[in-house]
Amino acid sequence: MKILEFLKNKKGAMGIGTLIIFIAMVLVAAVAASVLINTSGFLQQKASSTGKESTEQVAGGLLCYGVRGHIFKSGNIFYDLDKMVMYISPNSGSAPIDLKESKLFLTYDGKSVVLKYSDIISATDGSQDVFSLTNGFAINYSNVTHPVTTTNLIDDVSSAFEINYTGATHPTTTTTLINGTVDKINITSNNANLLTIFNGLRVGDIVTMDTNATNWTPTTATDATVVSVTNLGTGDYEVIMNFSTNVVNDASTTTILPNTDWVKLNGSAYVDKIKIATTNSKLKTVLKGLSAGDSVTVLSNNTITSENTTTVDSISYDGTTFTVIMNFANYTIISANATLGTSDWVKLNGTAVWGGADDKSFLIAPLQDNDNSVVNGGVINKGDFVAILVNSEAAFDTEIPERTRVLARFQPEFGAPAVVDFTTPIAYTKEIMELQ
Repeated sequence: MKILEFLKNKKGAMGIGTLIIFIAMVLVAAVAASVLINTSGFLQQKASSTGKESTEQVAGGLLCYGVRGHIFKSGNIFYDLDKMVMYISPNSGSAPIDLKESKLFLTYDGKSVVLKYSDIISATDGSQDVFSLTNGFAINYSNVTHPVTTTNLIDDVSSAFEINYTGATHPTTTTTLINGTVDKINITSNNANLLTIFNGLRVGDIVTMDTNATNWTPTTATDATVVSVTNLGTGDYEVIMNFSTNVVNDASTTTILPNTDWVKLNGSAYVDKIKIATTNSKLKTVLKGLSAGDSVTVLSNNTITSENTTTVDSISYDGTTFTVIMNFANYTIISANATLGTSDWVKLNGTAVWGGADDKSFLIAPLQDNDNSVVNGGVINKGDFVAILVNSEAAFDTEIPERTRVLARFQPEFGAPAVVDFTTPIAYTKEIMELQ
C-alpha cells in the first residue's frame, strides 16, 4: 500500500525527467545537424575547388605546333644546326600562363640544359623572318672565360671608302667649291658618316671626287689632294683638298653647294681596327648575329679604356674559326699593334640577330597577340601564338649535326608542358628546315 502511494507521488517527477531527456536529445540532434551541414558545405566547396583545379591542370598548359631550325651557312657550305624556333600556343581552355616563369629543358647527346626567359622581341606578322629578328646584346669575354679566342688591336690600316652625300642626306654639312690659282674644295661637317672618313684622312692622301654642281666643269671624276684636316673644336671637322687641274668654272669664285647637289668621294682612309678570331661556341653565337655595317661598342682593360664605337667591316668563317674585323670611329684610339693577353678582357655591346638568346636564356617573339598580353607582360592566353627562340649552339656549346635526336620540354609554372622530340634530317640542304 505504501509502495503504491510512493509511486503515485513520483509520477510528476518522472514526467519532468523524461521531458528533460527529450529536450537534451533534441539539442544534441540540432548540434549534430549543424555540424553535418557545415561539414557537408565545406566538403562541397572543397570538392568543387579540387574539381576546378583538376580541370585546369588537365585543360591548362601549352602545345607545340612545330619546330624549325636554322642551318649555319658560310659561302656555299651548309654546316650544322645552330638555332631552333618552337611555335607555342596555350591549350584550349587553359588559363593565362606567364611565360616569364616558364623553363625550357633541352637534351642532346647525353647533355641536358635548362634555359630561362631572357627578353621579348617584336615580330610583325607576315613581314619578318623570325631567324632575322634583332635584339640588344652584351658580352664580356677573355681568352680565359672564352677559349680559344685571339683579339688583335690593329693601328692605322688603309681602308677603301666610298660615299655619296648631299646636304639633305647628311645634315650639318657644308661643301664649298673655290676657284683660284689652285681650285679647292672645302667640306665642313659633324655628320657621323663623314667624320668616320675625315678622321682617317692624312695630308697628301688622294681622294677622287665627282659632283653635279653647276660650276663643276669636268665630265668625269677628278683627283684631289688632302692639304688639311682640322678639328674645329665644336664637333665639326674641316677638310680642304686641292685639285691639280682647273675644275671650277672661272666665272665663279666661291660657291656653297645647295642641299640638293650631290658629291661623291672615294679613296682610302686610315682606320684603327679590332680583330676577334674565336672557336668558342658561346662567343661565336654572338658574333654570328652581326653583319657588315653593324655598330658595336667596345670596352677593354687594355688600350680601349673608355667605350668606343666600331663598325663591322668584315666577317669570315673557315669551318673552325669565326673572325670579325671592326673599324673604330676614333682613328687615334690605337697607337701600336697589340695582341690582348690572358689577363685582358673585352666587353662588346650592340644589336645583333637574336641578341640575348644564349647558353642560359631563350627569347620570346609574339606572332599573334591581339590584346598585347605577351608584349606587355609575357602572359599568353587564348588565341595567342608565340615563337620561342633557342640558341642551341650556345646552349650545348656546339652545333647539332645530322641524324641526331633532340628532346625539349617547355614547362610552364602551372599546367602541361609543350613537348618536342625530333631527329635532325639526314642532310642539311638549306638554311631553314622543318624539324617537327
